[in-house]
Amino acid sequence: MTIAGIDPLTFYQAHADRVTHIHLKDTPHQDTDNQYLQPNAETAMLQGDSGNHIQRWFYELGTPNGLVDIPALVTALRDHSYNGWTVVESDQTPEPAETTLLNSWYIQNKLDVPK
Repeated sequence: MTIAGIDPLTFYQAHADRVTHIHLKDTPHQDTDNQYLQPNAETAMLQGDSGNHIQRWFYELGTPNGLVDIPALVTALRDHSYNGWTVVESDQTPEPAETTLLNSWYIQNKLDVPK
């Protein structure tokens, strides 16, 4: 959503009663050049070959200059008693195992979510 210019926190707060799945990730980028309109955009964007020198779109939680306010979003989930699925994964990161460990550390230590 953030890459598309939509604030996930604002979206969630407006539609909390309809949200049953959260895919949590961060990004320092937005698609300001409408790369999504290009042929095979999903492949090019996931591979970091979208023509605008962005090596990858998705980053670990808490990435410096990340555009997603992860703590505020998690607070909103708690405030709305969210009980659906929340998934954090490593979309095309260079080191998936490292990304998984970094995300796990962030969730446990910065968001106070127990194991």
